[in-house]
Amino acid sequence: MTTPTTTPPSADELLAACTRFLGGHGHRSAETVLAEIRDELGEVKTDRYGTGGVVAELESEVAALLAKPAAVFMPSGTMAQQIALRVHADRTGRDVVFWHPTSHPELHEDQALARLHRLNPRPIGDARRLLTIEDLQGVAEYAAVLLLELPQREIGGQLPAWDDLVAQTELARSHGTARHLDGARLLECLPFYAKTAAEVAELFDSVYISLYKGLGGLAGAVLAGDDQLVAEAREWRHRHGGNMFAMWPYAAAGLVGLRRRAPLMPRYVEHARAVCAELATIDGVTVVPDPPVTNMAHLYLLTDRDGFAAATRALAMEDKVWTWSHLGTADTPDRVVVELTVGDATLVWTPEEAREVVAGLLERAGARSNLTAGRSGTRPVCVAGHRARRSNSSRVALEQTLGAAGEVLVLADSSDLGFEGVDEIVEALATGRAERAIEMLLVHIVGVASDDVAAFRSSPRWPVFVAGVPLVVREARVEHGWVYEPSMFDGITAPTVFLAGSESSQALREATERAVAAISGARVRVLDGYGHLATRTDPALVAGIIRDTLSI
Repeated sequence: MTTPTTTPPSADELLAACTRFLGGHGHRSAETVLAEIRDELGEVKTDRYGTGGVVAELESEVAALLAKPAAVFMPSGTMAQQIALRVHADRTGRDVVFWHPTSHPELHEDQALARLHRLNPRPIGDARRLLTIEDLQGVAEYAAVLLLELPQREIGGQLPAWDDLVAQTELARSHGTARHLDGARLLECLPFYAKTAAEVAELFDSVYISLYKGLGGLAGAVLAGDDQLVAEAREWRHRHGGNMFAMWPYAAAGLVGLRRRAPLMPRYVEHARAVCAELATIDGVTVVPDPPVTNMAHLYLLTDRDGFAAATRALAMEDKVWTWSHLGTADTPDRVVVELTVGDATLVWTPEEAREVVAGLLERAGARSNLTAGRSGTRPVCVAGHRARRSNSSRVALEQTLGAAGEVLVLADSSDLGFEGVDEIVEALATGRAERAIEMLLVHIVGVASDDVAAFRSSPRWPVFVAGVPLVVREARVEHGWVYEPSMFDGITAPTVFLAGSESSQALREATERAVAAISGARVRVLDGYGHLATRTDPALVAGIIRDTLSI
């Protein structure tokens, strides 16, 4: 009988299947976007190579919003900024551009300004904090243009005080340096400054805003400035290959966002502060900045990266809740960074509900990180089902049967299956037989009874385990050559608890006893009525024991 296979869903497939979203405006279908355009704009007039129609309408509204003489639609913010900086450089006859070390052109545009326009970026200041007037005063040369990003996204969306912003732009003006605003999220900053968009834009010679970030459009940007700058920018748009035959779909969606979501920015910011105030009460969560000054913040999470990624994936699969797919890197290896941006989708969550989601993700991920960190050191270790049997020459594979539902660290004797057996699991995965690979792993390596595996297959957690099986096989291959020595446990000084099922096989019970004997002060917690898969059949019970152990 052929065993049906299950291919783990991709991130895009998971996103499309989710029904609730913690951040931004959620996943919006083409039908939803088109319906918004029809409802807001009615009949949309098309453009031709960016001239006329809804494109001109959008450009006119943005120019008025920013109190600039003219504006031009751009297919992307990357294109808009490169063009603005090039025009300013040509005007001043200089080739140096000042910007913060974490600015978008520095990190995310593949050195385009230097490669395409032969300009010389000079990052100013410290990447971990906002640019200051002292940073600028410490530079002797004069630049063609100073680019300021509001808010500074890569450090959590921080904003300089209004007086500091004025001082920096005035210093640039006094040096004959043009001032350009990366205002991709400008409208999100207005509640903090208690200023209009025009008042902020007045400090700058050119401004760009994004149409798809806070405004929730499809793509694109608008660059605003004086008439001559915008006229030159149109020519540069053509040179960049951005003069598309029809730009109206992007302009229409952007115009809808401008009209519908720009007025909601104060509400987004207020909700961001309320949500982050709740999240800051969770152990292991640091909010930056605290409180948020826009509708975004970075959350520094004291957790295991792989475990947290698996937890977010499991939440999406099991509960149809989308949180994060991208995890940033913190300064220390024990933390990950995620970005929370509040939009339409976030408004439906109460701060308490958002706290419950994040705390739940950390709890899921914590089972993995606590176990891994506790193998040697002072943190408590809670281990289930150790199978360290036979002699010192037995080969033991470290199987982290974690996947997306990761809860327990398992040591398993692989001598029954052999290295070729691990290769068979890899081959099964490569040929799309993920479920067969899991059956082989559980039965032949971990030692789970076939009846238990059959029961597990019928549980709702089975697809979650399927999604995480590549991690299991990788660890099996890496650790296959490890020779078990009881002395290896000598370095463990943390309080250690082994979980054993009363219905587990005799071999597993004996393996647990041997492992307990090898670790000083270790103890056993027997789960009455449970077998080897208690972590799957009753994860709440196991999680409770782990929490109790970690509180020692």
